Amino acid sequence: MIIYNKEWLNSLSIQDEAAIAFAQGNIDTEEHNNIKEKYPVGFYSPNIFMRAGIFLLTLIILSFSIGLLSLVLSDFKIIDSFYYLLFLGVVTYVALEFMVIEKRHYQSGADDALMWVSGGLLLFSFIFMMDNIFLSKNSGQAELFISGFIFLLSAYFMARFADTLIAITCILSLAAFVFYGWLEIGFYALQTLPFLMMILSGAIYYVANLLQQRQQYPFYKNCISAVKMISLLLLYLSGNYFVVRELGSNLSDDALKEGQSIPFAWFFWSWTFIIPLLYIGFGLKKKDTVLLRGGFILVAIAAFTFRNYYHILPTELVLVLAGIALIGIAWFTMKYLKSPRNGFTAAEIADGHILDKIQVESLIVGETLSSQPVGADAHRMGGGNFGGGGSSGSF
Repeated sequence: MIIYNKEWLNSLSIQDEAAIAFAQGNIDTEEHNNIKEKYPVGFYSPNIFMRAGIFLLTLIILSFSIGLLSLVLSDFKIIDSFYYLLFLGVVTYVALEFMVIEKRHYQSGADDALMWVSGGLLLFSFIFMMDNIFLSKNSGQAELFISGFIFLLSAYFMARFADTLIAITCILSLAAFVFYGWLEIGFYALQTLPFLMMILSGAIYYVANLLQQRQQYPFYKNCISAVKMISLLLLYLSGNYFVVRELGSNLSDDALKEGQSIPFAWFFWSWTFIIPLLYIGFGLKKKDTVLLRGGFILVAIAAFTFRNYYHILPTELVLVLAGIALIGIAWFTMKYLKSPRNGFTAAEIADGHILDKIQVESLIVGETLSSQPVGADAHRMGGGNFGGGGSSGSF
């Protein structure tokens, strides 16, 4: 399903591991160059600055091209229909396939721009079509259909191009589709919505973590990591007191008064403060940096939630105390992890997993052994007619 050359993707992964090993001093320059020669990559993939420039240039070219074509066809009624947007989206997608397959672009900026522009044109054509056919009479279901289309479209683009931002869009659109779909049920939908979103986020994280552990889809490892991160964030926000209260108040006809609590407030307050600590704990136990970093970020969100409803201290004093606490935690953590503990260390490394180093070293050993000619051994014993070890009577 993925459009890129799989052999080149494997070679690119090996080169990345070799670059990490070279930066850490585990291999020398000659070994690094030998690996790059044996595993060549034919993609056109410039650096980040060139990628950004090509991205902007491609957007400008597409804008002028679409504008010029629209100006030429302005006397015809075709540009007023969704067929025109659909035509532009299909043509842009064909150009994307051409750039990737024929011109061998891989995260060059041009393929990124073509992918987002083609997806946007297809989305707007769908919105235009649904507005003319269906949504004008059922405006309350517009968000449901739009989010569902975005999910299907982004799922295809993710499977085809393995783009991280597209993967994030896919998960967010799926959550939005379930959100609006559950609201359409109307029977205690608002009261049960937080728990449904918790179940959905937890299921997404479980599946993504299972796929990551099995390593069945190595070309989608960045997408899977992004999905895990977003699912953890959605899982927390689904039970965050501020989100549940404010979102429920905006969606409900009966607005909450100042100081009035929501049902099961104790549960959502507990969720707000306990989940970040659980993320940090499980991250340390399972050596999962996604859980660990996510937990630290959510601690700040929990503090903001509490500060939003309980003004115990002035804002300036809260910021000063929070800064002192974070500096203290960072100092003690760095001191504690000065020597590696439970798979974590404060030392600066280029990659977080020791298995990558093992893979590179085994690759170097195999490369070295396969490239050395086998010479004749002058001390080899043989030629005997009797006895063990091939020795003869004249030995």
